[in-house]
Amino acid sequence: MAIQADGLICFAAVARLGSVTQAAGQLNRSQPALSAQLRGLREAVGEPLYVRRRSGVELTAAGRALLPHALTAERGLRQAREWAEKVRSGHWGQLSLLASLTAAEYVLPQYLAQFCREFPQVLVKVEASNSQQVEDLLLSGRGEVGVVEGELAHLDHALHARPLFEDRLVLVISPQHPWAAATPRLTDLPNCPLIQREEGSGTRAVTEHAFQLLGLEKRSLLEASGTQTIKELVMQGLGAAFLSRLAVQREVAAGKLLMLDFPELALNRPLTLVTLRDQPLSLPAQQFINLLTTTRVTGEQNSEG
Repeated sequence: MAIQADGLICFAAVARLGSVTQAAGQLNRSQPALSAQLRGLREAVGEPLYVRRRSGVELTAAGRALLPHALTAERGLRQAREWAEKVRSGHWGQLSLLASLTAAEYVLPQYLAQFCREFPQVLVKVEASNSQQVEDLLLSGRGEVGVVEGELAHLDHALHARPLFEDRLVLVISPQHPWAAATPRLTDLPNCPLIQREEGSGTRAVTEHAFQLLGLEKRSLLEASGTQTIKELVMQGLGAAFLSRLAVQREVAAGKLLMLDFPELALNRPLTLVTLRDQPLSLPAQQFINLLTTTRVTGEQNSEG
């Protein structure tokens, strides 16, 4: 007969408390059930493990030798239960998050800071790409939750999309730009050299769609794959760029950039939460989605002003 874990747990409780009756009460078992486990353990060892005295249970030499192993099993069970409770409550695990560059840099940090304060034992991994790449990575199983700019590029039946809130693109220029002292009109835009995001970017897709709807030509100066790079180029006076209002708030407030809005251009876009359809989410992912959908962040409030 082999030693069973349950027998070790029962023996550890008896040795610690010095009483079969007390051990049964602590383990919430009947005394006959506990005694059956102890008999099975004694038969597996082949030696008596304790003797009853008036003062309580006294361990034999075999019992004293077995006790460290029983206590290890008891401790392992307790730790396993504590771990399982953390898993059930969402306080353990990993959150794999995919986000478009604008969302990763200017929207999610506030959410992530709050999430990490509430769930410090969850490992958070964030990977930033453009919106189309986020969808591709999500479909490949690289992450559980994605946040992209605009509508889904793939419209894949395997993806589920949910708008979070609206962002708006604005034209930013340096204070030295010729338009800084003027009031440009929509018809002036084709003459303005633009610094634009790369193919696959949600920002670029929204801008190009708006220009096409109005029949406007877009004069591209160069492409860059990061919002911060584009802001630096604009601040150097190289050209103008359409960027998220969320992404330029600090520079506009500091007077490093000027923000121009063209109401005729349909430049509103949703920030969209994307998950895999019909695939169960981990508890950390569920907790983060709940945070995203129930908390208003500073950037969103400022963008509405």
